Amino acid sequence: MKLFDHSERIDGSFPDESMLKLDRISAMGAAILAFGERISSELKGGNLRYSLIAGENSSYLGIRLGESYFLIMGVSPLASLDAVMAAFEEHAAPFLEKLGTHF
Repeated sequence: MKLFDHSERIDGSFPDESMLKLDRISAMGAAILAFGERISSELKGGNLRYSLIAGENSSYLGIRLGESYFLIMGVSPLASLDAVMAAFEEHAAPFLEKLGTHF
């Protein structure tokens, strides 16, 4: 799980990663955010809430947290998106409160 601030810099990582890997994750997180925002805007979908990139071996869910943060989570490609989002919404309130933001 990686947390980016508004300048696309990683603010937190669990588990800890090497700087080389964090740079790659940061770049891909920024790409997911930019691509998701562009698509949502072009198709008149409103403000981006989340983006999902699903590959054969793994999936990545990027969740927009207010104006300041974007959270990237690795998700099993077999996981139900509904179940992942329900678990996030159930358990994220204290985390979001500490950040001073919302989902």
